[in-house]
Amino acid sequence: MADHYDRFNHLSSLGLDAWWRYRSLQGLSLSGRILDLGSGGGQMSEGLAKQRAFCVGVDPSYAMLARGKRFGRAFLPIQAQGEALPFRDNTWDGVISGFVMRNLESLEKTIRECHRTLRPGGILMVLDFFPPRSRLLRAFFRIYLGRIVPWVYGKVTGLGRDAAWLNRSIDEFMSVSEFRKLVGACGFTIVRIRPLVFRIAWRMVAIKEKVSSGVRDN
Repeated sequence: MADHYDRFNHLSSLGLDAWWRYRSLQGLSLSGRILDLGSGGGQMSEGLAKQRAFCVGVDPSYAMLARGKRFGRAFLPIQAQGEALPFRDNTWDGVISGFVMRNLESLEKTIRECHRTLRPGGILMVLDFFPPRSRLLRAFFRIYLGRIVPWVYGKVTGLGRDAAWLNRSIDEFMSVSEFRKLVGACGFTIVRIRPLVFRIAWRMVAIKEKVSSGVRDN
């Protein structure tokens, strides 16, 4: 499915996936060593090329990581799981993640690993889909992602059944409020959290405090 991944994301997001990634990085001063969690082919890292950041992409899929070779020396792919990052404490200046969190085996373990490997003062930026609060929007996306996208994608690639996971992954994911509480419980301070379009794609920015004296939830 790696060969069709970009096309699938573009179709399922109504063509907004690239814009969402671009918007999610705006206003952030990300330089130094950046971890792209669940990087795939490095689409998130591509947006940091002009900020003089050195990005390491972590993904369990070697086929997806191989697509990141086009970025050259500015992107280093490493095959690993987010729940057990192979890095020392306080390694990264920033951790970014695009459309990954809802697909993890253990979300809490992964967020704690992000906290462990971030340096004090480091930034965590998460971009992902969450279940819409509106019943009308939820019904629309169930039809669009659960039926229309798999049908069209199947016509194009023959992998329609594989595409149905997107609807399930969103529909079964925790709410924005629950995710915010979990990130706070893992030691982060939430700096900003806001929707992008239709209140289904959200951007969250959190920071690992330089002096840890307990969990503070803004």
